[in-house]
Amino acid sequence: MLESLTLRGFKSYKSRQLIHFTSGVNKISGRNATGKTTILEAILFALYGEVPGVNKKDLVTIGQNELSVSLSFRNPITNQKAVISRSGQIIQSNLDNDESFKSTDLFLDIEGDKVPLTRERDIQERLREFLGIGRRTFLNVVYARQKEFIDILNPDKNRMNAILGLTTPTEIKEELREVKKILEEKGNLKDKNAFLERIRNAEESIKENNLTLTENHRRREKIVIEYEKNRKELILIKEKLTSIENLDTNLRNFNKKRSEHEIISRLFTNQTQKLSELMKIVGDNPEENLVNLLKRQKTAESTEERLRLIVEEELSDKRRVIDIEIGKLEHKIIDHNRLSSSGLSTCPTCGQQIDKQLITFELSTWTIELEENKSKLVKIMDEIKEVNNQAKIAREKRIEIERRLTDYKSSLKQVEDIKTELSTIEKNRIELTLKLKEDTDLLLTNVSDLLNEKMKDIELAQHRVEVKLKNLRDTYSTIFSSVKTNEGLISETDRGIKELESRLNTQKKVLIESKAKIEQIEEYEEKIRVIDYIIDQYGIYEKDIRENTLRRLEDWTFEYFKKLTDQQLYNRCVIDREKYTLEVQLKDTRRTIPVWRAGGGHESIFALAERLALLRVAGFSRLLILDEPTDAIDSDNIPQLLEYISKSSREIEQILIVTHHGQGEDDDVNLLTVSKEEGESKVSLN
Repeated sequence: MLESLTLRGFKSYKSRQLIHFTSGVNKISGRNATGKTTILEAILFALYGEVPGVNKKDLVTIGQNELSVSLSFRNPITNQKAVISRSGQIIQSNLDNDESFKSTDLFLDIEGDKVPLTRERDIQERLREFLGIGRRTFLNVVYARQKEFIDILNPDKNRMNAILGLTTPTEIKEELREVKKILEEKGNLKDKNAFLERIRNAEESIKENNLTLTENHRRREKIVIEYEKNRKELILIKEKLTSIENLDTNLRNFNKKRSEHEIISRLFTNQTQKLSELMKIVGDNPEENLVNLLKRQKTAESTEERLRLIVEEELSDKRRVIDIEIGKLEHKIIDHNRLSSSGLSTCPTCGQQIDKQLITFELSTWTIELEENKSKLVKIMDEIKEVNNQAKIAREKRIEIERRLTDYKSSLKQVEDIKTELSTIEKNRIELTLKLKEDTDLLLTNVSDLLNEKMKDIELAQHRVEVKLKNLRDTYSTIFSSVKTNEGLISETDRGIKELESRLNTQKKVLIESKAKIEQIEEYEEKIRVIDYIIDQYGIYEKDIRENTLRRLEDWTFEYFKKLTDQQLYNRCVIDREKYTLEVQLKDTRRTIPVWRAGGGHESIFALAERLALLRVAGFSRLLILDEPTDAIDSDNIPQLLEYISKSSREIEQILIVTHHGQGEDDDVNLLTVSKEEGESKVSLN
């Protein structure tokens, strides 16, 4: 039950207004356009944050930019009190200079709850629990807008379904159909045949590959048997081959030793011959010959040294003295020739008087001396040259003697080296001869034992070994090739088996996955069958609930009609199942007629009765809000309608009616008069 409404800045209510409501009828009257309907809009805004068909920014008083509304009401069952408050303001957009409405404060405070609610979703959920009805029922049943009072008799079908709650089964069926589609898509029902085909293909492939795998295993066993046989043969041949190869190696080593013996023998002969030739060179008395060569070397060195000293010490000193004398004489001659030809009478150097006759005499003397010295120099130079030639001959003779001495010493050393080498060679030759004899006996015995054939000499033994070795190698190569071939076949077969096993595993996995998919699909098919059953049941339930609801609505409408008037002209009310139009059955006949043909007075009573019945069916016989219900009927029936609305307070705990007519103002009616003063609405209690 509504207790009070406080509003400020809401449409024409600029200043704060506090409006109290009582149980029973609350009549809001006043002249047109004074703000009566605005009170009802404020109640809607307080409860649901909007007024259907009205922009929120148009709810704010012109000239102001904010509003606030607060509604106080009680739960008639628990008597809990609730207060819901809202406020908002006009905000200006910076981009297009447009205005919009923005909520600023919101809360729902219910007596007994610790914390007020501030989120719209929480508020609406709690409000539905508190009132017992939802927004849709409140706006379509509890609240009757202007000119909609009579419309209930011939309503929109979809709207009536929503009012009666008949859309719920349909909505549930649609949701179930959506669930069915989701299940069909999620369960991959369309792929069932593909999975069944995949299962058939996988089973056939598994069967075929199992047969092939068995055949491959059988083939592999045969190859392995032959492979093991060849491998054993190969081991035996390898052992024989190793023995023959070792014997062949020993024979080859023997031949190498024999070749080595021949080489040593040839080397001994060559070195003996070389020693003989060297002995011819060194002679019978090598020590005496060596002493003579050393003496000759010393004599040559002494002669070369003596000639060198003659050139460097005697002749060179004489040449230097003559060179100095020649230089002095040439200098004197040049200076006196220059002084004689200068025409001077006094010498610029010594300052004495120049005597030209004396100068001429001295020049003549010096010239003779110069020529004599030059002649001496030529003789000395010739003598130096001769001595140098003799020194050269002496040097060449010394070098030749030294070369012969070196060669002789080398020959002596070679003689000693060859003698030593011949001693070693002879020793090795004797040892190798003995070793060859021992090896020959041992090898002939080994070959005879291995080949089971008496061998007389090494050459025959080697020939027999080579023939045997070739035969064994050919046999080994043939069997080895067979072994490798079988190994390749085994590897190839193993790869084939591995590929087959891999394919089998893949096919088995596909089979398992496909069967799992089929099981999943069948599980979803079972779920879908359940959904189909539920949809069918909801179809039946929808028909039953629709029929039961309409029958209850028919019965309660007729009951309320009888309570509102004592006129007994009808047997019952009937609601058309297709159009939801209200019809009445005339007394003493089975004929039904639409209510609108029953007359204006009865039409308004039936409209009121059906609205009361709707509240009863909705389980909310507590509040009825009527906005100008008299606008839809003629003036003669207005007093009667207002009287019937007053009577309705016996069935409805609280009625709010907006009207500009003065009838129905009984003593127990809460009269609220709305007037306008200087464009601002005011409410007064009469």
